[in-house]
Amino acid sequence: MNKSGIYILGIALSLAGVARAGVFIEMSDHDIDSGKMTPQHNLYVQQGMLRADSKDGHSSALFKDNSMYMLDASTKSYRVLDKASMDQMAGKVNDMMASMQAKMASMPPEQRAAMERAMQSMGQNMPGAAAAPKVHTYDAVDMGTSGTAGGRSCRMWNVVRDGKPTEQLCVVPGSALPGTAEVMAGIRSAAAFNAQLQDAMRARGGPVAAMASNKGGMMSQSLAVMQKIGGVPVATRNFDSTTGALASTEQVMTKWEQRSIDAAQFEIPPGYTRKEFMGGSTP
Repeated sequence: MNKSGIYILGIALSLAGVARAGVFIEMSDHDIDSGKMTPQHNLYVQQGMLRADSKDGHSSALFKDNSMYMLDASTKSYRVLDKASMDQMAGKVNDMMASMQAKMASMPPEQRAAMERAMQSMGQNMPGAAAAPKVHTYDAVDMGTSGTAGGRSCRMWNVVRDGKPTEQLCVVPGSALPGTAEVMAGIRSAAAFNAQLQDAMRARGGPVAAMASNKGGMMSQSLAVMQKIGGVPVATRNFDSTTGALASTEQVMTKWEQRSIDAAQFEIPPGYTRKEFMGGSTP
């Protein structure tokens, strides 16, 4: 559960206000020691559509019409993950996993065990592997303290995995931010896409079905965590997995603006060429 995932899920569950305009959100990295803010990525949400831009502006992801569009400005190309390509992708993944299983069958026991451990560490499992991938348990703990981030007062929460803190969140009520209803519509679009992807993977059966069930369980726990904090994280700071110390940087919401967004932001730019999602030639 990464920082952006926690942030977006937090928006989805805040649910306050009525909006007719879109919402622009800027996320930045904050160096706590120097105070320096470095913009990292932008989010645009309007009329059930969502766009996320990379820091350098060379890549973007669009969620609309139960599909995801991945844009690459450097090559003026895009890929589409829709129902048809989801089914195709799931089939290819199953084929690759079956091929890997066949190769593993001829490996020495020690090498096979090492491969199985590597697969489990990635949250996956080969058919017939010795053990299922570990399922982590997530929760949120109210620290009972207040803080500030991006000029907003907030309440501090810790996200814990298997009882160990992984992230510290600075949370504001959804009512403190205008346009959360519009944002929710965009998040619903992205969530519908994710559910469709999981369904396509389960329908295929085999290894991808197990992967879908595992990821679906993690998503459910993440949603439960965000329901518990009851607001929007305006800052996220990681704990070091080894020392347990808080990182010297945090991700901060530096802008949240309710405004009309140009419809072109949610369209494929003119002159872009479509590519196969998993490689191959242009259709």
